Amino acid sequence: MHLLSLVALLVFARGAWGKYRAWRAGCGSPVERMDHPGKRLAFMFVNAVGQVCLLKKPLPGILHFLLFWGFVCFGLGTFSVMLKEEFGLPTFQGSYYLWLSLFLDVFAVLALTAVFMALVMLPEHDSADIPFREQRRPVLLLVGAILVTGLLLEGLRMAVDPDPWRAWSPAGWLVSSSLVGMERNVLRNAHQGMWWFHLLLSFGLIALVPYTCLFHLLAAPASQFFGNPEAAKALPPIDFKDETIVSFGVGKISDFNWKHLLELDACTNCGRCHDQCPAVAAGKPLSPEKLNRDLKRYMQQTTHLSMAREKTGAGPGEVSSGPEYEGPRLVGEVVPDATLWACTTCGACEVSCPVVVEHVPRIIDMRRHLVMMEARIPPEARQLFCNLENQQNPWGMSRAVRPDWAKGLDVPLAEEDPDAEFLFWPGCAAAYDPRNQKVARALVEIMRQGAKSFAILGKGEKCCGDPARRLGNEDLFQTLARQNIETLHRCNVKKIITSCPHCFNTLKNEYPRFGGQFQLIHHSELIRDLIDSGSIRVSKTAAAEKITYHDSCYLGRYNRIFEAPRAVLGAVAAEALLEMPRHGRKSFCCGGGGGLMWMDDHTGAGPNLLRAREAVECGADLVATACPYCLNMLVDGFKHESEDGRIRTADIAEIVAEGLIRHR
Repeated sequence: MHLLSLVALLVFARGAWGKYRAWRAGCGSPVERMDHPGKRLAFMFVNAVGQVCLLKKPLPGILHFLLFWGFVCFGLGTFSVMLKEEFGLPTFQGSYYLWLSLFLDVFAVLALTAVFMALVMLPEHDSADIPFREQRRPVLLLVGAILVTGLLLEGLRMAVDPDPWRAWSPAGWLVSSSLVGMERNVLRNAHQGMWWFHLLLSFGLIALVPYTCLFHLLAAPASQFFGNPEAAKALPPIDFKDETIVSFGVGKISDFNWKHLLELDACTNCGRCHDQCPAVAAGKPLSPEKLNRDLKRYMQQTTHLSMAREKTGAGPGEVSSGPEYEGPRLVGEVVPDATLWACTTCGACEVSCPVVVEHVPRIIDMRRHLVMMEARIPPEARQLFCNLENQQNPWGMSRAVRPDWAKGLDVPLAEEDPDAEFLFWPGCAAAYDPRNQKVARALVEIMRQGAKSFAILGKGEKCCGDPARRLGNEDLFQTLARQNIETLHRCNVKKIITSCPHCFNTLKNEYPRFGGQFQLIHHSELIRDLIDSGSIRVSKTAAAEKITYHDSCYLGRYNRIFEAPRAVLGAVAAEALLEMPRHGRKSFCCGGGGGLMWMDDHTGAGPNLLRAREAVECGADLVATACPYCLNMLVDGFKHESEDGRIRTADIAEIVAEGLIRHR
């Protein structure tokens, strides 16, 4: 037994070392993964031990919960046996033995039920390719065999030596009852044979852990501990002053950082990210789950080839970067360009992932390689970059007309009114898009009615850089960011109000890494505070309309602002808000994020059409938004889904402005 255990542990160690070597090959941008260790441990405990995230999807979550705790109980039982046999400790007597026997039997039956149901549910979602899905079947069968032989072993033991405490082992007692009448020698021989068979299966499982999906038992808690659930909202910058950097973005597997490679082994392809992805729902060539599988296979392939090179004396190193490597290129072949350009960076995949896979930063890193190293850029994105470089706005319109939206409103410039409490940052959409200019003008009226002192930058304001960064043009983003930060500092700006969640997220979460520390207030928060404080009074303007609210990804999932817009709408609506099936953290993306607002939709139905359909089906007359991208995308969506024009779309600022009770 000791020899077999040593062999199993050596095989396990060899496989685990191979995994570690693969992760260690990641030399991408350094990431801080040891800050706030207490919070990290708590997060890992809640999700790895408590299975909280998995249980959000009830049936598969419960099955996984039973399997996990079955493993915990069996591990405790095995450890107790070792203490008794090797050290002579009295673990198999007293109340500890009785309760342990009961828990082992109960969880053995529950875990066996979970194994059976998992086998039945393997083809649960279409995204899992057959070869990968079939790899799970032998593992489940092996686990089931260990459970069955364990129960048979217990039953044979009780049949050979009747146990006065058999009621504490109900499953074993049931098995032993079925063996009544068999000869004692036969039972003893059967027990001995079953003991060795069970032992071989158990050691085999231990040895196979690093070579199967069971390795997530170790990789998943590690990914949870080292993970950053909010990685998407503040991307790591590239240090363009570092002369040692010869390649930007991720063009080969070693360009990822070690955490992103660890995630590939932590992912179990549960399908949650696939189910939540708007690109999948709209028929785009992107599935976060499939992307993980493709990257994992590529990592394994390059690791095996690297080990082969070392054995032949070629020396260590990343195979995919060597001139003799003739395998497929990571970006363009393993991961097609179309897959990368389909991502809206909405973050739904990351919110739904139980093991904290950071999908969005990995995709952006590969986009960076496409843009800055290979210049493989879709025509619309290329034009967008030109517009941002020349006129500092996505539309390419003259900077001179940027403040024209405020004509007739007498809005002061920040340089003229340095004592203004707030800077109003309308963003490019409100400055240049006629539809969103109405939102900016409505917000100005609300702030004036609420006696708020504010100013604007006017021609000095430039695009915050969000479209450039999310499409992979990091150099252009940093140029715009530094120019804006310099302007804001020159005007001594401290507090910024904006109606655009993309500007909000960029100024709040991205700019601090470049020296821009500002207090950001979204207009939904400002309006709520004005209503709550009595600074403005509103009437029930939407009394005759049934209202639903569409959560912006960058406002909701990224920055957790869910209640402020709903509170504002609650002040103007006579009836309770209608909620679409997907709302809050699970809201469905409009399709405009990640720079796709300016990209032509060549495939699929378009997420905005699907979202418009949800609004129609929930029975709303008015769809409220708090984002200029969402407003435009949904307006376009309703042109197809609400041909009678019954449903109107408006920003919350417009709805409130309609119901303002003006001061006399």
